[in-house]
Amino acid sequence: YADITAVSALPVMIAETASLEDPLDPSAKANWITSAFLQEIPRAFPRVQVALYFDAPIGGTQQVLTSSADAFSAFTQVAASPLYQALAPG
Repeated sequence: YADITAVSALPVMIAETASLEDPLDPSAKANWITSAFLQEIPRAFPRVQVALYFDAPIGGTQQVLTSSADAFSAFTQVAASPLYQALAPG
């Protein structure tokens, strides 16, 4: 992050991220989603203005946002946050 932001004033994009369900801790994925997007990214990486969540099943993994009701609820909370509200350039 420091290297990228040192060479350009442009916004930063996280092109792909996701989280798996933890069978030993059913709340871990939801907690990661809200913590990463509402706390860590804005605080530690303020130039990140786009973050894409990879929402597709691959090889039977459970990174999709609908893998649990808690994960989907966490994502809808993040999506509703003022941090992630923007109008498309017109």
